[in-house]
Amino acid sequence: MNRPIRRLLRPLCLALALPLLLAAGCAGLPVAGPDAASAAELLDYLAATVRLPADAQKRELAQAALDYKTEASPLARVRLGGLHAQPAAALRDDARALALLEPSTRVAPEAARDAVQRLGALLHAQVAERVRAMREEARRHDLLRQQLEALKAVERSIAEREERMRQRVR
Repeated sequence: MNRPIRRLLRPLCLALALPLLLAAGCAGLPVAGPDAASAAELLDYLAATVRLPADAQKRELAQAALDYKTEASPLARVRLGGLHAQPAAALRDDARALALLEPSTRVAPEAARDAVQRLGALLHAQVAERVRAMREEARRHDLLRQQLEALKAVERSIAEREERMRQRVR
């Protein structure tokens, strides 16, 4: 081929190849679709619910439970599980949250792009970590309590020994 023609075709080939390469590279990335919008709305809902007064939180929880009973969709399940995962006392129930969110952790690979399922898996991981940390804290508390009791027993035995020594001296 002629050199001037090659120089003209090279930018044209690059202009055609670049979008194809970019599209091929982005094929593995999740697409922001309706499920991403649902997940974003769910996050907004959960954030707003935490700021509500306790009685309003209870109403939201009751409504979410009713919605889940009516339609046990992944969105309704993650919504109810997300409410139970909240730190607010009126909402928090770690056992129910884990039970509701656990199916999100075993999603098939083809459904792994679903943003609501990924949100459910994230919430499950956070609640599981919180439960683990609470158990660890309770274990440390029990260990410290046992050590304190042992120290008190040593203190009592020393006090008893001193009392016996004083009685012998008299």
